[in-house]
Amino acid sequence: PLGGGVDLGAATRTYKNVLQSRLRQGPLVLLMDEAHHYETKYLGLMLQVGQRLINEEYPLVMLLAGTPDLPSYLMNIEATFMTRSEKIYINLLTTEESKDALSEPFTARGIEIDLEALEMMWSLTDNYPYFIQLVGAEVWEALPADGKRRVDVALVEQAQEGISRKRKYFYRDIYTELHKGKLTSHALCAAETIMRQQEAKVEREIIEYDLQQKNSDLSEDDAMDIVDKLQRIGFIWQGEEDHMEAGIPSFFNYLQAKKEQIAKKMGN
Repeated sequence: PLGGGVDLGAATRTYKNVLQSRLRQGPLVLLMDEAHHYETKYLGLMLQVGQRLINEEYPLVMLLAGTPDLPSYLMNIEATFMTRSEKIYINLLTTEESKDALSEPFTARGIEIDLEALEMMWSLTDNYPYFIQLVGAEVWEALPADGKRRVDVALVEQAQEGISRKRKYFYRDIYTELHKGKLTSHALCAAETIMRQQEAKVEREIIEYDLQQKNSDLSEDDAMDIVDKLQRIGFIWQGEEDHMEAGIPSFFNYLQAKKEQIAKKMGN
């Protein structure tokens, strides 16, 4: 492990030797998940070594996965070659993709899904990847042990309580993260800015402008930093044509309700 007082030169040589030795045995895919949480100097070390080995034609593939803020994070690392890397953006799924993801695991195992039941399952997902997994898993768990091979509305309704409970846990975790970062009021401002738009998508600069208009003490850099943080949490995502949109649309409603609930209690 790398810690304080580490000789980066020695660490770099050791890392390269270990990776090189492994690559002599055959191709390797190195996956770095949650890469936006890596310390920049160590991530830069790993990327520089990897690039050198790739240039030397070693069979290495490096995959970095992170939040939508990852590209801007990588700009702070001394690895300019990353601007030439291939980027794959995974944001909200389409309705059709969500329904396919919900139905295919069942149909592949010979379990039929009523169209009305599939619509109900989809309505609980927001087209959000985690909720799609959650809904599918809860409905699967609700299948009776007697081997029933059909998903109907009654079965989805049976699973709905568990789905709603776990969604609330998820919302609570995001809200806690916003609160700890003193971002709740800024998140509400961003949500209102996005939802004012007809297609619920807006240029980043408009969100930053509205943040400054509602908070006179915010500088332009402050507003940019807030948007970066909201992206990092997954509250907003950068979609097509660099427009910002809700990461989890239904969480906007949760946040507004939470604000009203707290205001009511404080008023009493």
